Amino acid sequence: MSLHYTFPPASGYLLNRCLYQLKSDDTFRERYLKDAEATLREAGLDPERIAALRALDRDRLLALGAHAYLIFMASLRLKMVTAPQTFERFAVWLLVGAHTAEAQQPMGKVWRVGALMSLYPPDAEGPQALRQHLRTLGYVEGQNLVIEWRYSQGRNDRLPSLAAELIRLNVNLMVADTTLAGRAAMRVTSTIPIVLVSSADAVGGGLVS
Repeated sequence: MSLHYTFPPASGYLLNRCLYQLKSDDTFRERYLKDAEATLREAGLDPERIAALRALDRDRLLALGAHAYLIFMASLRLKMVTAPQTFERFAVWLLVGAHTAEAQQPMGKVWRVGALMSLYPPDAEGPQALRQHLRTLGYVEGQNLVIEWRYSQGRNDRLPSLAAELIRLNVNLMVADTTLAGRAAMRVTSTIPIVLVSSADAVGGGLVS
């Protein structure tokens, strides 16, 4: 097995340039978010590469000559930019999960939510958007809501122990921000509802059947 670095093929130049711009260029990223198809077409990508990039399909992108690091960083940057909207949509699903967990909410019920984060720290824009959106829906921390935040701080090996810690706190629901966090939550409970904020492939990741 060779340990030498292999540069992406020349055929992947335009694709890698677009991934780099998604990672580093705010103007290009804004154009992409407004009209991905047109932006990538203007950048010179063909339909096959446009489809792979829009789906952020890692295997297809690698096969087309994309650099693994650029795929990861472009995907991460897009997630960071769209985090507030993602968490706001998630807040609605959280309420659905709450009512699934307990069909009849008693008077004065305080919901305890366990938030298992591998990507977003509690003070990041996405979680803050979640707090704000839940407030607008009538769920206010310190009144009828407690959110127990557990963040792996870049050490995903800590996720299982953090998930177990949340279970010991008797949470009513668990929130996971990524596939890895979702898997860790599923390993410690089969009875507490788990809501996944984001996953590239929840079925392939074994999170849903």
